Amino acid sequence: MRFFSKPSVEEVTYSDFLIVYHFWFVDSKYFEQTYHHNISKQEALKEALLFKHKHEETFNKCAFTVIDLKGVNKGHGM
Repeated sequence: MRFFSKPSVEEVTYSDFLIVYHFWFVDSKYFEQTYHHNISKQEALKEALLFKHKHEETFNKCAFTVIDLKGVNKGHGM
């Protein structure tokens, strides 16, 4: 057992992300999406939170999901 070990360093990987936003305002609901190329998951989450913060108001709410497109079939040959 080591008491003074170095903390593990997490490798940052870059990928393409699709962020889907869901907005609702009283009775209306709609979706928006943004595509981000070659960024980290951490950066994608920051982008989504910033976008959400800018668009939320008293009656206008927003939720989002971040989708990693790595490994997803992008339509090549299918």
